[in-house]
This record gives sequence, C-alpha cells and structure tokens, in this order.
Amino acid sequence: SALVLAPTGGMSSMRPLVSVDADDDVDLRASNGTRGGPQGKKGFSVVFLMLTLVVGFLLGASIGFVGQENNTPQAIIANITVPFNEGARTTQGTVFDKGGRVKGGEDGNEGVGAVLGRLRKARGVIAGAIDELVKYYDGDEAILQSNKMSPTASGDDKILIAKMRRALIDTQDRRKFAMSVGGSSVSAGHDNYGNDAWPIVLGKFMSPLWESAGVNYTMRNQAVGGRNPNPHVLCLEPMLGSDSDIVLREWEYWEFSEGFERRYILEKEKEDNLNLVGPGPRDPKAQVAGLEVFFRMALGLKSQPAVHLLFLQIAEPPEQDKFGFLSNWLAKDGVLGAYGGSTGKYAINAFGAFNKPFNHLRKKAPWPRDLRDLRDGNLKTCPDDARWNVGDCPVSREKQDGYHSGTLMINWHPGPLGHSTIARQLAYYYSKLMLQAIDSLVADLKDADSKKLSLVRQQALSAASPNPLPPPSICNPQLCQNTPTCAYSYLPKAHGPDVGDWMINDTAHEWFNGIAPNQDVCDINAMFRMRCFKKHNAHNEDCERCRKRMSFRDQKRAFLGAKDSGVFSFKTPVMKQCQIWICEPPYEWRKDALKIANFNTDVRFKVNGKECNKANKCYTVHQVHYKQCGILNVADITGGSCLEKSTRVDLWMQPAVRADDDSCLLPGDPKDKNGCRFGGNWDSMGGSEKMCRREEGNICKVNLEFHRNIDEVVAYISEIITL
Repeated sequence: SALVLAPTGGMSSMRPLVSVDADDDVDLRASNGTRGGPQGKKGFSVVFLMLTLVVGFLLGASIGFVGQENNTPQAIIANITVPFNEGARTTQGTVFDKGGRVKGGEDGNEGVGAVLGRLRKARGVIAGAIDELVKYYDGDEAILQSNKMSPTASGDDKILIAKMRRALIDTQDRRKFAMSVGGSSVSAGHDNYGNDAWPIVLGKFMSPLWESAGVNYTMRNQAVGGRNPNPHVLCLEPMLGSDSDIVLREWEYWEFSEGFERRYILEKEKEDNLNLVGPGPRDPKAQVAGLEVFFRMALGLKSQPAVHLLFLQIAEPPEQDKFGFLSNWLAKDGVLGAYGGSTGKYAINAFGAFNKPFNHLRKKAPWPRDLRDLRDGNLKTCPDDARWNVGDCPVSREKQDGYHSGTLMINWHPGPLGHSTIARQLAYYYSKLMLQAIDSLVADLKDADSKKLSLVRQQALSAASPNPLPPPSICNPQLCQNTPTCAYSYLPKAHGPDVGDWMINDTAHEWFNGIAPNQDVCDINAMFRMRCFKKHNAHNEDCERCRKRMSFRDQKRAFLGAKDSGVFSFKTPVMKQCQIWICEPPYEWRKDALKIANFNTDVRFKVNGKECNKANKCYTVHQVHYKQCGILNVADITGGSCLEKSTRVDLWMQPAVRADDDSCLLPGDPKDKNGCRFGGNWDSMGGSEKMCRREEGNICKVNLEFHRNIDEVVAYISEIITL
C-alpha cells in the first residue's frame, strides 16, 4: 500500500489522509486547477503513488517551517477532500462510496449505555468550556450573550439544536458536524496571521467539544479578501461544501446586493408593490433581493444548514442597528417572512460583535475618551460622532475589550483581540445549544432499550431533514429559483469542480491556472531578498508583514490566456435556465484596461460550434464597477438541447486595439482640468490617461494615436456559473 497525500492549504506541510492499496481505483480530481479536464484515470500505478509520496514530503519539508497554519486533523480535512471511486478500499478493509464516505459501518455495538456515557462525558467537557469562557471575562456574560438578533424574528434555535442532535446520535461513521465561513478579508484574517482569524479560533475552541462527543468536527474558513459577495454566493456548494451544518456569512463592508446589477436580481413586478426601508444609503429593495439570493443558495445546499450572518457593528449607534431591519424583513408579515422563525422551517440568525455586547462597557467608560492611535505622537480625544466606535475609541486604550491587553481593531480589520472576541461570543452561543441538544437526548434515552435508541435516532434524523424552499419573494426567479452549478477556481474551497475540471482537452491551447494580478502576496524569495532570516531583522516591519501574508489561505486564482493562447473549450452540465456566466476575479482596487481583457470587446465565443455574440442576442456583459461576467443565453442557439445534455463552449481572445468611441467622458470632478475618464463599456477601469484625451471644446475622445499592445492583453476566468 501507499499513502495518498493532500495539501492542507497555505504554507502547512502535507499530511497523509488515508492509506490506500496500490491497486485501488482512486479518483484524484485536480480541483486546484491543473491544465486539463477531469483527472484520475483508472489504474494508478505504484510508481505514481510513491512519487506522490516523495514529492509531498519534500514539499512539506521545504515549506512547513513557517508554522502559521493549523496542522490538526480538522484543519487537514477542512482544506481538502479526496474523492474515492465507489468500492475503493483502505488497507484496514473500510469501503468508501463515491463521496469518500464510509459504506455501511453501522455501529450496532454501541448500546444505550455507551451512548449515554458518551453524551454525559461530552456534557461535562462543554459545561467546563463555557465556565472558562465566562471566567475569561471575569464573570461578565453580557459581552458573550447579547450579540444575537432578537429570537422573535430570527430562525428558531430548535432547528439548529435538531441538527446537533442528529450529529450526536447518528451512527459512528456519520457523526459529523461542519461549520463553513464565507466572507471578506475580515474573516480571512488580513493584517494578522492567518491562524488568528476568528473562524480558525472558533474552530480550535469547538473541535475538542465535538470530539468529546465522538463527532468528527470540521471548520472551513473559505473567506477571500478584496472580493465582494456577488456573484460568488451562487457558488456556495464548491466554496463551502454541501455538507455544511452551519454557514456563517461575513461581508462587513459590502451590502447584500453588492456585485449584482440591479436588473438581474429584482423581479420588477414584485418590486413595484414594495415599500421598504433598509440600512445604509443604497436601494433597500436591491439589498433585500441580494440577501434572499444568499438565503436561497445557502438553504439550497444538500444539508440545508443553519444560516448565520455576522456583523462587526464596530461603530453603529442603536438607531442604525442592522438587526432592526433584518427583524422586520424576516417577521411573519415581512418581505422575507417565508424564511423567518415563524415558519419553523429554517434556522436563520444574525450576530453583532461590538455593538450590544459592548454597550455596558461603553456606559462605564469615561467620556471623552482617547483615540486608539497616537496622532503626531500625541494623544487625541475622540470626536463626539465616534462615541459608539469601540475600534477608534476603545473603552480603554490598555484593555480594549474591557479585560485584556491587545488590539481590538487594527484598522478596518480586527486585531487578534477582536478576532478572539468574535470567536468566543460564537463559541458561547454554539456551546450552549450543544448542552441543550445533549440534555434533550439524555432525557429521551432515559430507561431506553435498543429499540428506543433506534427510534430516537430515526426521529433525530427526521427532525434535521431539509424543508422545501418557498417561491422567491423578491429576487429574480431566473437567478434564484434553482441552485446553480459552478466551476470555481478561488482558494480555499471545500471541493471541486475547478474551471479546469470542465475543460475539454481536444484543442491545443496554452491557457493555464494562475494567480490573478494585484494581490498583496509575499513568498519565500521575498523573505530572502529582505534578509528576514537574519537575527537583526527578526522583528523588521516588512518581514513581519511578509510572514503574515504568507500565512493567508485565500487566493484569487483563474485560468488565464492571451491572443496566442488558443481556444479554451469547456462543457457545462445540463441546465435549467440555459444561462452561463463566465466571470473574472476582482483585481483589488484597479483593473488595468491596457493589460486585462474587457469582456465587451476582447473575448469571442462559440456555443456548440455556432457564434454567440451581442448581435444574435446570445451574449451580454454583466458589469459592476470594473468587474465583469460574460453571460451566454444559449436556449435558442442550442435549440433547447441545453435542457437535456451538456453544452460545449469555445472562447478565445481577440483584443481590441483601443477603447470604444463613446467610452471617454469628462471627469466627474469639475475641478479636474487635465484628464478624461472611462465610461460605457470601459467604466471604472484604469488606463484612461493613455486611451483617452481632452480636445478643444472641452470634450473627451478616444486617443487614436495610442494602441494597446494586444499581445499583452490577458483574460482571467475564475468561475463558470450555469443556471
């Protein structure tokens, strides 16, 4: 036999997941996006497996010294899933199904006494952990327990308790519980070390609690920095995993609809009959529609997880509390009431880390207070409008959470103390629910025999079963009626497919998987250049920043190609709406139009061998700010076959030499007397200073004297979404 190795993400070393016989039929899919389609032909040779072993350990030895990643079994499982062909067998004789799950394995030998012993042992561990959480804050439970949205409008905790009961009472091979986090740089831990991020801290707290109950616990932190929520929430299945029991959403600095064009998410007929109020200055109807899209994508996962929204609420006075708007939307007669607690069907809740939990500390703290940072080397007093801002104006500069030294907020990102606070608040909530789940099971099993145990188990499984989703309330049914299928290249992710897994290898091309530009990354070469391994540079600020960047797990990856890269071909699964979204990644704060493809002018498509373009109404471009998705409506061009079988798409690069004639506009700022800006098909992109020029009569036109170097224009494709 040989060991199958899997990378754990980031800079951690590689670890064996399972021992497999050399002649087993194992399918290792290239989910990280190697060139080519589905990988893993039958009949892996012993040589190949041994080479994998050797290379894996060499890589682990070469990069494992950084030591910022969590190498626990939970972290390993969370970052990689190895699919096994049905019938694959370990050396211990365990048989796996297609999903890598153990076949059979009913733990019939665990009688009622053993179950009760396991649950009572876990109860002691959990109760002790809760006591330690309270002691950490000197008995102040308010900072732990006041961060939840009002239960009158939120999803009933009973639904989540039912999910916990299912995990606790299920047979041994199926006792699993998974939490998955989607979000921004806040949750990815940017400006900290990756392992300081609140999802990782929460996972480290919860893992021993679940393990004490004999449950295999997984925490997946799938947050990606510098990326708005949409349209990426359409790909929650590969991003978070279809087996998630709890989905936690954090996109603190983006609104619910951010990243969607309004026309794609709102159903016009329903919109006209609504009068809504929402948080923030933007369109509340679009926000509600964007939130409903997320709810439907999350609740549409196979496991129908509890859906929890996390807000920092670092500076919100009570009148701007998002919970009030959410409660109204989810109330029985609210616009999203079909998903609310009154239905008894779905577990939806929201948490605020620094608003209500800190109110009692704000009241006790003196006012005026000092700003967190020294300005010009001197202490400055907080302005009156920052009274609620415990980030800039902490309740104490020395103990910013009221009890411990450390940094609550570094800038717009939490510091280690802030991440710890969020994790402890959520751990307190989930641990309390675990106690209720255990207590109810112990009560149900009192004086039970094996027949009663079987009945309780069946009832627990039934109570945790998914409920059908209601019809869409306000979001466009074309977008949110059905769960999309995605090929998704960002990292981290729960599983494939990657864009490369849909690729067809019957054409010669040079498209490949790489990192999208403008990411704030660092590598080992930079560490050597900065002499970070010299003793006198151990605490150098640049070296410290580089070490932190190397610890991040998130990467914006994409398949990329240029004019001479050839034809990129892929096949979609069967569709329900016959619509394909081909999307680029974000490029942080600037898309350089001189070197990055514009989906309006530079990319060409064929669908099942026929041209697909704007002229025949097969193609359009979805654009928010500079970020674009090419949308192919293929029902007509395929004659409806897209509803019954896979569809082939060919795309290639044919860059334009310059911008469109109507794409150069006067600057938005009338004080700007020098330049022009992009508009139209080139809106919000960089490069207008070369591609546009101001002429007599105070007008802006395309600069005919400037040509893009079309050989250097590159397209990036991070996800393909089929509806």
